[in-house]
Amino acid sequence: MMIDYLDINLKNDIKNITRDSIYRDNWFVGSALMGQNFETLAQGKYFYQQDTIWSKVTNLVQINPYWEIHNTTYNYLLVNQNSTEKIEFFDLFYFKIKENFGLENENFIFVTTDNLFKEYCLSNKITCVDKEVPFSITKKKVGEYLKVFVIKDSKCYPLLDCTNFSFNTNVYFEMNVNNFYLELFKYLSDEQIYPKKVTRFHSFFDESSSYNKLMKYQDSIRLVSLLDCLIFFSKNNCSLDSKYSGHVVKKTLKDFFFYSKVTNRDPFVNETLLHPNYLDFLRLEEKKYIQTYPRLIKKYDLKKLSETYGMDEKTVQLVEGGYNKNKFEVFEDTVRYFTDIPFINGKKTMEEYTRLIEKIIERKK
Repeated sequence: MMIDYLDINLKNDIKNITRDSIYRDNWFVGSALMGQNFETLAQGKYFYQQDTIWSKVTNLVQINPYWEIHNTTYNYLLVNQNSTEKIEFFDLFYFKIKENFGLENENFIFVTTDNLFKEYCLSNKITCVDKEVPFSITKKKVGEYLKVFVIKDSKCYPLLDCTNFSFNTNVYFEMNVNNFYLELFKYLSDEQIYPKKVTRFHSFFDESSSYNKLMKYQDSIRLVSLLDCLIFFSKNNCSLDSKYSGHVVKKTLKDFFFYSKVTNRDPFVNETLLHPNYLDFLRLEEKKYIQTYPRLIKKYDLKKLSETYGMDEKTVQLVEGGYNKNKFEVFEDTVRYFTDIPFINGKKTMEEYTRLIEKIIERKK
């Protein structure tokens, strides 16, 4: 943990409302806010650690090293706080970030149209992109994000996501810290400390391989995060049942086996970390690839294979030996995600990054 949340909480009368559950009904918690009954909270300041499963990213075609299914987040939620209370607490946390990473105000870019934070940027000589990034709950816009980026050695990284929003009769300000974002920023900016989920899996990869080498292919990026997610599922005894969450576990296992084969890794090398039921599932997958899939491919077309047997095009390609590993590449002219920005070739000025962020916001509309 890179930030001493306990110290912050004790010194600022922050109530810890962390819940152990990773479920909401039959669904995995997909966002930190979803893990809380936030609408019932009284006026005050709250902290919660929340693990989330962002299953909707599993089918993304283009990914980057920030891609995760399982996320560990640390969150502050301010309920019905006035402007002074809100900005004072944000300033306190922002100072901790700067102190922890050796940064100054000139290293930051904020994205917001909120007048309170625009004034904060002006007062502290922070670059501000005056563009709205909408924030929605159940597909209804309720507020906007405050996006925080940091520039170090002429490279730009996403760091914090905050939200200003109203719901029912209450006003909220949330600060969301994805722990992996901090770890990846630390690694990418000085290459001294691997993200924890990578160091755990050196037995799975070549210990002499650098993380940069691992990141050259999207398939390897997926494999690391899929295994990280399965280890989390195992620790929480997540079942392979017919509930939505059970289907997510099965999909993760199938994808993990697929990308193990793509990258020529043994899917059982970390078997002590995986639930016995998951290992049984993987053994059945192995049998399918050896015995079942080759036979089916000879008999049926892709439409039949997909609709009846759940085989997609990439699986057929892999079985037939025609799958080509996907290189990880980012092109400035087509970039759509804020998390792609650190991987654009070359270094840019603050003004160039500001214009690039504006372009990404426009492309999202």
